Amino acid sequence: TNGVWGGNSRFSDDEWLGWNGLDFEGVIDLGQPTEIAQAHLRFFHKPSSWIWIPSQVSIWGSTDGTNFMPLTSQQLTPPTQEGVVSLDVRWQAKAIQYVKIVAQSYGTIPPNMVGAGDKPWLFVDEIGLE
Repeated sequence: TNGVWGGNSRFSDDEWLGWNGLDFEGVIDLGQPTEIAQAHLRFFHKPSSWIWIPSQVSIWGSTDGTNFMPLTSQQLTPPTQEGVVSLDVRWQAKAIQYVKIVAQSYGTIPPNMVGAGDKPWLFVDEIGLE
C-alpha cells in the first residue's frame, strides 16, 4: 500500500501485484483502533491474458492482529469487458486496528476461454479504507 494506483489500461506497471492460481490475503495495521466501514479495491480483468477477477472477496477485522471477525463477504461475477474492476465493499462501522482482505482466486479458467482448464492470474491494486 504505497498510495499509488495501478494503470487503468494495463497491468504491467509496477503498481499491480499478481498471483498465479493463488488467493490474495493482505493485512493492514491501522496503528490504533479506527472506525471504518468501507474498503475500496481494484482488480484487473483480462481473460485474453489469463487474468481473472476473484470469485469472492472477504473482509475481516481485529483489535489484536490475531483474532479476526468477519465483517463482510461478496461474491463477484466476471464482467464482459476487460480492464480495471473497482469494488467498494461496505459493512457496519466498527473500531478495528487490523483489516484482513481475502480475495479468492477465480479457480479454473472456464472452457472455451484462453487458458481453459488452467489456473488464472489474480491482479490486485491499491486498497483504500474509510
